[in-house]
Amino acid sequence: MRSNERPSLLVLVVGEDAEAAETAVRAIEAEGDRTIFAHDVAEAIAKATTELPDVALVDVMTEAGAGLALAHHLRALSPSMGVHALAPVGHLDVAVQAMALGATGLLVSPASGDDVIRVINIAREEIARQRQTAELERELTRVKRRGELLDRVLRLARGSGHSEAVRALVQAIAEAGGAHGAALFAAFEDRTECVRLGAVGTARTLPKIASVDALLSAAKDRSATALPLDGSRGPLGLTILEGMDPSRSAEVATMVDLAAAVLTLVDVREPQTGESARVSEQSGRIYSAAYFRDTAAREVDRALRHTRRLSVAVLVADGPFDRQAVEGAVHVVVRDTDVFARLEDQTYGLLLPETPGWGAAACRRRILERIAARDGGRISLGVATFPHDGLDLERLLWTAGARAHEQASSVVRARDLDKQPLGEIVDALLARPMLDVGVSSTYPLDVSETALLALSLGACREARRGGAATVIVSARLAGAVRETLRDSSEVIVRTVDLQGLPGCDDVDAVVVTAEHGVWACCGRRQRDRFRGVHAADPLLCDLLSERLQQVSAPPVSGAAPAPSGGGGA
Repeated sequence: MRSNERPSLLVLVVGEDAEAAETAVRAIEAEGDRTIFAHDVAEAIAKATTELPDVALVDVMTEAGAGLALAHHLRALSPSMGVHALAPVGHLDVAVQAMALGATGLLVSPASGDDVIRVINIAREEIARQRQTAELERELTRVKRRGELLDRVLRLARGSGHSEAVRALVQAIAEAGGAHGAALFAAFEDRTECVRLGAVGTARTLPKIASVDALLSAAKDRSATALPLDGSRGPLGLTILEGMDPSRSAEVATMVDLAAAVLTLVDVREPQTGESARVSEQSGRIYSAAYFRDTAAREVDRALRHTRRLSVAVLVADGPFDRQAVEGAVHVVVRDTDVFARLEDQTYGLLLPETPGWGAAACRRRILERIAARDGGRISLGVATFPHDGLDLERLLWTAGARAHEQASSVVRARDLDKQPLGEIVDALLARPMLDVGVSSTYPLDVSETALLALSLGACREARRGGAATVIVSARLAGAVRETLRDSSEVIVRTVDLQGLPGCDDVDAVVVTAEHGVWACCGRRQRDRFRGVHAADPLLCDLLSERLQQVSAPPVSGAAPAPSGGGGA
């Protein structure tokens, strides 16, 4: 490129007339542009594929009119390519056909050097305009992103949580630097060690907690760029970028300054141990966020090394809530070995060591029951289990948080189903089987009894794959379910006879609580068909389990005791 205003172009010239082609090539190269020449259609496509041209001059009469096809083929390779059709006066109809196939211009051949230069300069101006427009759009996107991040920082200063801002900031830093990985570290009070607040791409493998010297050494070994975060009171942490484009250093510097502004509003303390890490006993033994992340990261590493299970729960409050009631409810349920921490103003984290998914689901139910009894406001609680839902703490927290937010829009809450008996719950779901589209949304079913049985057995087989599970099933489906799970000693099956229960003579239901998730199906039989809903909604599964177990018989298969769970589940 000779200048930003006058880009140098690569021009493809296609034709069988060597003299006409030579005239075009001389004129083009005199303007400082490069050319490639092809004698036939196959050669033109091969060369254009190898080195994509900006402009093509095509004699459409090449190979007795076969050159017409290049108007389509070349534009298919690059929609932005300018393809100009050349044709003699007697064959202008072929050039018109080329325009219909995608050609952007028409020249009467043999074309003079001035005609060729005029066409090339028009193409040059269009390309320069497109590049300028693209750059302006990129700048507009960068300005918009900076505005969004500044807005998050303002909301943080007004009391909002910082996790969303930090995640967005790390992503923005990576994009600004054209990096394939970025991580943001905040320094503890002694300024010698840092904790990883967020990471994207290849930087996810950087240590979660490490000394500043260790991080700088790791960055050097990985040929990464380490940028300090400085505040008015001293060093705040580090930003590490892998594969950063050096030409974007100014944009990265802006984002790093914004990261420093965020960290001045984030309280990061050194991990504590023992009683010093706890707040008052009355507040429910609430740990600091830094201690929670440190302990949870070590527990995940230990579980990975020793093939153990653990679960992480994220509790989210939707609007104002009774903090004392919520913390008190959790405090009653959790064990001394569990770690309960306030991660943000409206968000708590709960670490359940040595707890599989089955036990974590039971712990979640007990906590939500106690919170509801104490009128703790609208609280959602999502659970993620290692290793099914993630192999590192960040993934587990993200999954648990996403599940908590999904519960906020659960059909149970949207329609106050928890206040209704089983028959009315089924009728309410049938009346409006689908409120939203999502992972845990209810979806309608109108299938034969055979298809219902196949669907239920598929869910039971999937539950068995993860280990321990419970299945609560209505009597009509119980025989086939027990047969499917007869070799699964860790799966407990409870049969429910709904005959005689008011409004439930024609109801069928299956609720599966597995190590790696939940699933529920309920509805009514109508002759030889079943109309109902199914969902992977934890709240709906809890509600149906509670209603069904009120009339359930003792376990009829599965001799193994229930696996241990968080909070004495």
